[in-house]
Amino acid sequence: MCGLAHCLLPENPEKSFAISGRYVDQAVASLFALMKIEKENVNEIEVVFVGGGNMTNPNAQDNSKLIGGQNLQVAERGLKEKGMTIMFMENGGCQGRKIIIDSSTCSFRVEVIPRLDSKKEKYNE
Repeated sequence: MCGLAHCLLPENPEKSFAISGRYVDQAVASLFALMKIEKENVNEIEVVFVGGGNMTNPNAQDNSKLIGGQNLQVAERGLKEKGMTIMFMENGGCQGRKIIIDSSTCSFRVEVIPRLDSKKEKYNE
């Protein structure tokens, strides 16, 4: 069984128990609920943690202040609180990532999405 959350923001300003992937804090709990993960089975879960790249401000000195960095912090905290162990991690930096999951084999691969520095560069390809 595989689960995936692609989150936009770190924390829901209005705490909710609704199933959602929009906010990182809700996504971790939502995956637990949807996958029916019991506390005694946490050690069987293999967490793949990908993302949190700085896609908006290439000159930023501190990624932790940007949305991607904040998402990483909240995800790591949520996984730790649930007792989860991350078996693979590729995050941060200034490039996006795409994860491809084959749920029939529970395998995955990560592809880097290169950053375009400007709209002008995008249209000159």
